[in-house]
Amino acid sequence: RKITASGDGTWQKRGFSSLHGVVEVLSNGPTAKVLDLGRLSKKCSICTGLLSIKYSDPKQYSEIKNKHQCEVNHVGSSGTASMEVAGIHRLFARSKMLCNVKYAQ
Repeated sequence: RKITASGDGTWQKRGFSSLHGVVEVLSNGPTAKVLDLGRLSKKCSICTGLLSIKYSDPKQYSEIKNKHQCEVNHVGSSGTASMEVAGIHRLFARSKMLCNVKYAQ
């Protein structure tokens, strides 16, 4: 099925230096609904926290570093031309698989 939708994004802070952002796809119509949303992150809190034990306990550092699921899923600018576009593109790309829909416009 084809759906007409629009996408938008927002960031943790203003400007082009935000480390985290959120994007969403909304249905167009009189009662718009959120169809999908995604979080983009340029920083992982676990990786950052691990830096404190990197040299004092290298074994534990390596063990945790290799086992954790890193939160970083965006590399590049935080601006509209990069983070928002990349996030919206991901949501559009996965719409067929997750919801069996294709965004028509």
